[in-house]
Amino acid sequence: MSQTIKDLTIRLANKDETEEIVEIMAINFMDAEFTAWLAENVDERIKVLKDYFRLLIRVGLNKGTLNVADCEDLGVLGAAIWYPKGSMGEEENDEIMRFAGSHAPRFQMLGDTLEEHYPPAMYEHLALICVHPKAQGRGAGGKLISHRLNELDKIGMPAYLEATTRQSARGAYERAGFQPVGDPIRLPRGVQAFPMWRNPQTPGETPVAYTLEDEYDTGKVMQFGNNRWWVLNVQDGKALLLCDHVLEKHCYHDKYEAVTWADCSLRHYMNNEFYNTFSDADKSRILETKLLNMNNPWFGTNGGRDTEDKIFILSIHEVVTYLGNSGQLNNRNPDSKFFINDSYNGIRKAVSDDNLPSSWWLRTPGNNPNFASCVTVEGRIAVSGDFVNRDYFFVGGFRPAMWISL
Repeated sequence: MSQTIKDLTIRLANKDETEEIVEIMAINFMDAEFTAWLAENVDERIKVLKDYFRLLIRVGLNKGTLNVADCEDLGVLGAAIWYPKGSMGEEENDEIMRFAGSHAPRFQMLGDTLEEHYPPAMYEHLALICVHPKAQGRGAGGKLISHRLNELDKIGMPAYLEATTRQSARGAYERAGFQPVGDPIRLPRGVQAFPMWRNPQTPGETPVAYTLEDEYDTGKVMQFGNNRWWVLNVQDGKALLLCDHVLEKHCYHDKYEAVTWADCSLRHYMNNEFYNTFSDADKSRILETKLLNMNNPWFGTNGGRDTEDKIFILSIHEVVTYLGNSGQLNNRNPDSKFFINDSYNGIRKAVSDDNLPSSWWLRTPGNNPNFASCVTVEGRIAVSGDFVNRDYFFVGGFRPAMWISL
């Protein structure tokens, strides 16, 4: 039965169809890796899963959109639950803890882990999609996805989901315009999920990974070379990119001494060895940029001579400009003379390539010439800085930045 179902229609579900949809969900997910981890005992699993599906259906009906794939001859053949970011609140979590019983700790771990990976932007969540086995491979799943995405495109709303297999991530979801975003979500016993994002699209538009919240004054995330980059600014046919994670652990300078960006070993490394990791085609798009190396704004430490670089790290002023300005750069932090500590800590926080929290260097000097400023693991801007030759564990990584031609 691989023929497309020609009279298949997508419509809104009604409350009376809840149990019919629950049964299709149970067929789809009864033996999935993540549900087998949630409840190892098969008899207990089916009961707790059905309660969980009923909850998701109710959230979809009351707070979001619950679509069904319907055929006049065959009935309901699939369903997709969509709801806005934040729809699963404390009330829903408390209900899950009640019906999950002895399995509650794993449901709590699942919820907490998924929430940690939620994008910092507004979106609609494709929480669950299922298709009856007799309709799989016949277009029902694709129509369920595209129907709601077309509606979201009209209102300019992005979409997010967690694919439960790499095959689905690289298949139907990619074809619908979703792209991987961030690292796989890892749970015990090798269970994984794969976060994916889709920007609202117009015909012919190339999708990008995700958009951060407007108050952080950032834009899209794009792939360039072998890494993903935040687009911080676009002007005159060029874009300023910042790597979306701490790319490498590397000291600012190779020995403890007074040094500025112009003469530090990190600058030499980034504009030589690191620059040469890009392909010739990518190199042709990386622009040489004149950098203003300003003095430390709080302590007046000399920023050194201005430079021209293809690849660089941000200054304190640039971080504040592009990742959120609370006014502390100009007015000082009343609680600390060492840190800018504000509501933008969250967007400044970064992890390394191995998903461990890491600070990242800024090219502005610290409170003395032997220190360089940095963003701490908590996301605070350490205006006073750290030792230029610091290189242990979570301190001393770099997030490269560059201007590229578009």
